[in-house]
Order: sequence, then C-alpha cells, then structure tokens
Amino acid sequence: MIPQPNNIVKIHFKSGLQLTGKVESWSATEAILISSDGECRIIIPHPSDDIVAMLILPDRAAIKHKIAAKVEEKTVLEEKFEETLNKPSDNDLRVKKLAELRVLLAEQEKKIITEKLKDHHLPAPKEASYGYPGFHSKPSTK
Repeated sequence: MIPQPNNIVKIHFKSGLQLTGKVESWSATEAILISSDGECRIIIPHPSDDIVAMLILPDRAAIKHKIAAKVEEKTVLEEKFEETLNKPSDNDLRVKKLAELRVLLAEQEKKIITEKLKDHHLPAPKEASYGYPGFHSKPSTK
C-alpha cells in the first residue's frame, strides 16, 4: 500500500532505524517525508528496497472529530435523561426508561474515555547529557 500525501507514517528500515513523519510525496523511486516538528524534509531514495515495515497512523483531526461526535451524542442522552426525570409520573415505564438512559449514559462515557486514551500519545523522552561538573578536572590521558 502506498501512503497518500498528508498521511502520518512510521517507517522501520532494514538497518533498524525508525522514522516518523508526514508524507509529502511517495513514488517507487523516492519518498519525501516532513518531520514531526515541520522543520526538516526526509528523502528516502529507494523506499521499496530499504523499508521493512510501515505503519500508517490515524489522522488526529479525524479522531478529534469522532470524539466530539461522541460527546455530542452524550449530551443528547443527558438531555433526554433530564427531560424524562423532570416529567411528573409514577409510571413503571418511566422508571424503566430512566434506568435504560442511565445505562446508555454510562456506556457513552466509557466510549469517550477509551477514545481519548487511544488518541493520547506521549512525547519523545528527553536525552540526558552526561559530563564532568565544572569543579572537577577531567582525567588526563597520559
């Protein structure tokens, strides 16, 4: 499968190197990626020869839109629940409907939480820099 422009991909090379970036262009002879910070372009001369595996990551905007739709659906369920709760009646059917709406609200809340957990990505860890403190002298190599 050839990734389309603006797809975010994670590429694993034969050498063990891994790259993540947004696809600018992709052909059989050359692939051009834009780094995640948007500052660098990565050119891969022979993608079919060098790449072992490729992961096409989902678009963040589509995921956020999906979560927003679920939150909107939850608010509609909450409004139905409040409306049913405020109706004056001692009918068993009303109590049953309230219980069903409460279950639907709980299910919707679980779906929203799972989508948010799936969408959450941790940033890359910072590299530690090791060296000698300023008050110690460096060991000599004599």
